[in-house]
Amino acid sequence: MRPLDKKGNHSRKIDVGSISHSFQYVRNQLIYTDAEITSSFYIGHLPPIDSASTYDSIYQQRISNTLKWSSLGYQETPEEKHFYLYFGITQNHLIQSFAYDSVNSTYNQLIPLAGMGINIGKSFYLNVDAKFVTGDYNGGDYQISGQLIQFLGRKDKNIGEFSADLTLSSKTPEWYFNKYNSNHYRWNNSFKKEQYSILGAKYSYRDISIGGEFYTFVNYSYFNDSMQPAQIEKGETVMQLFVEGTIPWRSVGVSTRVVYQKTSQPNQIRLPKLTGTMDLYFQHTIFKKAATLKTGFQVTYFTAYYADAYMPELRVFYLQDEKKIENYPYVDFYVTLVVKRARMFFKWAHLNGYLNDNRYFSSPHYPSRDARLYFGVSWRFHD
Repeated sequence: MRPLDKKGNHSRKIDVGSISHSFQYVRNQLIYTDAEITSSFYIGHLPPIDSASTYDSIYQQRISNTLKWSSLGYQETPEEKHFYLYFGITQNHLIQSFAYDSVNSTYNQLIPLAGMGINIGKSFYLNVDAKFVTGDYNGGDYQISGQLIQFLGRKDKNIGEFSADLTLSSKTPEWYFNKYNSNHYRWNNSFKKEQYSILGAKYSYRDISIGGEFYTFVNYSYFNDSMQPAQIEKGETVMQLFVEGTIPWRSVGVSTRVVYQKTSQPNQIRLPKLTGTMDLYFQHTIFKKAATLKTGFQVTYFTAYYADAYMPELRVFYLQDEKKIENYPYVDFYVTLVVKRARMFFKWAHLNGYLNDNRYFSSPHYPSRDARLYFGVSWRFHD
């Protein structure tokens, strides 16, 4: 809307924001079969319902509608506004069933949501978002999150960028912790809501960043070594510290990220103490700068730890003390060629898998993938 001003010479824009609607339909069905009933594979199981064979099926259907108003106009971005806000509501309709259930479970939810953002002097940004769940199953769940970005100077000229984020949430455990019904495993629990707080901070200057995240959990839910759901009512913490960056020199460079992790409950939350990724690359323009060629080696590594084991009938990971996942590096070789909006790539993943060092497991009894080749083209069209 652009009415004339009092002098009649110029138009004035009245921005009433924008209204959007999104619709999502999701249908999932998972089936697990096993002709061997008496296998010792099923740790701590109950007497099977079907003594001839196992045929477990889980079905879920979700229809979601979200209606939202935002003070941002068409094609406007939050960075263009000193202040913006939005609010809306999501309606969910869910139908789900377990194996051997005679009746489907139906849930209806209304989730109000809102948020705001502040931009001061193109150097300070603050965003806050919140949502609250009403209705069946997980009514009363909520999440509040905020992010702050402060440039030490202006966005285009500064001596670094400091960012911090905070998330507070109260969340009903996933449905399979409270109720499950299959041929070998059945339970009906009433676990308390999980309380989470996540505090993160990061300082970045040019291509180097250093930071960390601190997680606090109350009523943490997990699967114990008997493949049964359990909950820790006392509080526990996880700390992650990281450093990452890229050091270029002419046409070569190295990018790396190293993460240190520590938990207050190592018997329930299993994490490697160190994880890291290093990318050693060569990059140069070719064909009179019409294309960019990049090739290099990428190495991924983590220290040994007792990774959670996997149970396919439950489709969950559970604690185990049988086997440590070894110290093992994964080495990839790649080549990419970018021409305008087209990106051609070739990747030889896990090339050291040919060395007959059979220690590459992602979970006990589940090896990681062997060496393999990828190639293709990614073409980004105009919006």
